Amino acid sequence: MHGNIYEIALQNEYGFGYVQVVITSELGLAGHVLIRTLDYFSDTPYKGELSFFATVDELAYPSFSLALPATRGKSKWRLIGNVNVPQGYRVPKCKFDPTTRSWESPDWDKISWYVITNLVANGLDGGYTHSQVKHLPFWKHCSQENFKIKLTMFWMKKQRRRIEDYFNIAESYHYSCLYYEVSNTVFYADIDNDARGVPI
Repeated sequence: MHGNIYEIALQNEYGFGYVQVVITSELGLAGHVLIRTLDYFSDTPYKGELSFFATVDELAYPSFSLALPATRGKSKWRLIGNVNVPQGYRVPKCKFDPTTRSWESPDWDKISWYVITNLVANGLDGGYTHSQVKHLPFWKHCSQENFKIKLTMFWMKKQRRRIEDYFNIAESYHYSCLYYEVSNTVFYADIDNDARGVPI
C-alpha cells in the first residue's frame, strides 16, 4: 500500500508542512481519502530525497477528505512523490458525539463520547470520556483549505506558539472550531504506538 507525499505552504507564511495522502479503498474504506499528517516541518521548500518520507512518523491523527488535493491554483499542494505506507497501518477509529456539534464546544470534558468502530457500517460504541478519545480523529470530512489551517495550527501548537496571535479566534467561528479541535489534540509522540487509532 502506498500514498502520495505532498508539501503544503502553511497559512500566514508560517512555513511548510507535509502529508501522505492515501486512497482508502486500499484500506477497505472506499469513497474517502485519508490524509496522514507527517511529523516534519520546514521553513523552506523540501529539496531532499523522496525516500526520507518513508521514515517520518505521524504528527497526530489523520484527517478524511472526499477528494484528492488540488495541485494547481491558489490552494495547490506540491506533489513530491509516492512512498509506501508503514507496514500494518490501520485506519483509526473516530470520535463522535451524536447529540451536539462537539467540535464547536470548548468544554469537551463534559461530553459522553462515542467511537465509530466500523467506518463502513457506522458501528458505534458509547460511553467514553474525552481523555479516552482525545487522540482520535473526528468523523467528519475536512476540505483542503480547512486542513491547511488545521495543519498550521498543529505546528504552532507543537512549536509552542500562541495560535491566537496568528488567527482571530474570538471573531471567527471558522477559526474557533479548528482552534478547539487542535487545542484538544494529543500528538502521537506523546502516546504509545499501540494506542494510536483506538480509544484508551
